[in-house]
Amino acid sequence: MKITHLAAATVAASVFLVGCASQGQITPLDNGIYMITTKAFFLGVSATADGVNQAQAFCQQRGKRMELTNSQSADAVLGLVPARSAVMFRCID
Repeated sequence: MKITHLAAATVAASVFLVGCASQGQITPLDNGIYMITTKAFFLGVSATADGVNQAQAFCQQRGKRMELTNSQSADAVLGLVPARSAVMFRCID
């Protein structure tokens, strides 16, 4: 039974940590394109998803919709480097 509880706790902790991404800083680039960078504990894809969600909210606050122009991500190196992502987007009518 102890192994089952330990496995369940490990899975629950992993799911919690994968979902934790940082609030990104939105930076204006050229030609109406913005970039947001985010970090997460394990997977670059979760950092990218969080960046896209923040970009969508940014554009919605301006009465526009988000158009993704590019994204890059890298998974974490456990204990050394967090997962990270850069999302480039523009707000369109």
